[in-house]
Amino acid sequence: MTYTREMVEQLLPMLWDPDAVWGAKAPQAPPQDMPRATPNKKEGNTLYAHLADMNTGWEKAELTLKERRAIFLHYGLDWSEKDVAYNQEISPQGINVRLFTGVGKLVAHLNGGEFTEAAVC
Repeated sequence: MTYTREMVEQLLPMLWDPDAVWGAKAPQAPPQDMPRATPNKKEGNTLYAHLADMNTGWEKAELTLKERRAIFLHYGLDWSEKDVAYNQEISPQGINVRLFTGVGKLVAHLNGGEFTEAAVC
């Protein structure tokens, strides 16, 4: 499975808050008001496999300390970009760049490639 930026951004808070897993919604789950059907075993819940990949990716991805701090404060502590910028004594645009490149590097690492800004644009 290929990791997308949206998927990684949704999974990042779960690295630091194990209870957040219980609030995660499976993307293939039907709406609550629909009748139940037999589950497709091939498309079972892969959440814990994704979390294992995310933990490994967080440890091994080549992120700078500044990118790691920005990602942790924004996704781990749920701070706004403005609050992270104030804490790190940088402009909000600078934090936005750190978050963009940091998450991009993490996505690229999880997909087995290298992050290039040209590939995202």
